[in-house]
Amino acid sequence: MFNKNEINLISDDTNYLTNEDIFILKRGKNYKIDQILKEAKNKNPKLIISNYHHKDVYYVKNINKYEKKIIKEYNVNPTIIGVTGTNGKTSTSTIIYSVLKKLNKKVMLIGSNGIYFNDFKLPTRNTTPSKLTILYLINKYLDNNSYLIIELSSQSYSRIKSLHVDYLIFTNLSKEHLDTHKTMKRYFKAKIKIINLLKNKENLFINIDDNYGKKLLKKYKIAQTYSFKDINIISNNPIKFIFNNYKVTSKLSGNFNIYNILSSILVVNKIFTNLESIIESIKDIEVIEGRNNVYNYKNNKIIIDYAHTPYSFENIISHYYHLKFNSIYILFGFGGNKDISKRSEMIQVSLKYSNNIILTEDNSRNEKFINIIKSALKDEFDNLIIIQDRKEAIRYAISKLSDNDCLLILGKGNENYMLKNKEFIEYSDYGEVKKCNIYNCIINICLFYSSILYY
Repeated sequence: MFNKNEINLISDDTNYLTNEDIFILKRGKNYKIDQILKEAKNKNPKLIISNYHHKDVYYVKNINKYEKKIIKEYNVNPTIIGVTGTNGKTSTSTIIYSVLKKLNKKVMLIGSNGIYFNDFKLPTRNTTPSKLTILYLINKYLDNNSYLIIELSSQSYSRIKSLHVDYLIFTNLSKEHLDTHKTMKRYFKAKIKIINLLKNKENLFINIDDNYGKKLLKKYKIAQTYSFKDINIISNNPIKFIFNNYKVTSKLSGNFNIYNILSSILVVNKIFTNLESIIESIKDIEVIEGRNNVYNYKNNKIIIDYAHTPYSFENIISHYYHLKFNSIYILFGFGGNKDISKRSEMIQVSLKYSNNIILTEDNSRNEKFINIIKSALKDEFDNLIIIQDRKEAIRYAISKLSDNDCLLILGKGNENYMLKNKEFIEYSDYGEVKKCNIYNCIINICLFYSSILYY
């Protein structure tokens, strides 16, 4: 018989479940309970606890009360560093994770790219998982002398509202998630709720070059700040700048990554005083998955990036515009069942820098592609090509590249699926670019051997 007073590692996410654990399964809205139960059973856990009557579960009527009891029993308390904001969460948290690893610290990263610890990577269903999942991962893999870096989204508050954070970075706030928050005012208030998870507001780091950052500083006057005014920028491709009389260099590029690096240095330096070793550890960070990933194609550049807001479009497109390519091509789509107000703005930003815009499918979810495009084209736009199939769109865009051109493929980053009609279809922007590169190599090899035969 199961002893309810026994302390066990209990997970509510089948992604991380092992046969040493207990799984907790709760009824919920739009929750495919039979599918989740099947996934859990395949992991062969010690026990499945649920408020769902089934022959394979241990039934607990008040599952929420039981879950609170579990949470209280967890007792591992690493230092938690949170990152919140519209853009830059993934890059900033990845930089901090890389720095702490190079400083030989035990550290885990939880974010939209997945969960990273030592040599393994696990997927996440949400940018910020439930508190029970976070505590499960902490107690399974970390200790009181370790570090957890976590992206904190505005939509996650109800899942993590009693989580305590030790350090927190606010990157920026721009138009996003208005399908959920409805207005920027509500979106800002949701971010303040996340900030209030922070134990000591002196450990809040605010980007005061951002207008909402300036507003936050008025509310949290004891917070730390960061700004381009604090540094002397030498180059943003690759990154070089002077901070506190130290030269910071990185293989990353873009002003947006300067912000990410600067905030990372500040928060780690608040914990560890050896600034020189922190700056040294920045040098070798080469790439962040799905963020500003650069690929060569003939004598051209192809960039894959997760940018999917007007603000992030401005950042990534303007960066490559100023690198003086002959032509810039921009390929992107719009997420279905999401904020429609930003769609035409994304087109407007793109047209500031290029006359070669290809609109295609993104995660359309339950919204028809034709309706998505109609909602985006509320204004009159020229120089737009619409190709629904994203694979075809990428092949078309690559075929247009000539010499010293740049193609920006935006919106999906390193996602390995297309979400359409509630179905996850295997898909990858990188995979499609790779196919075109392989095809180009085959053509070149054939031409080489045919020339040998001819002579």
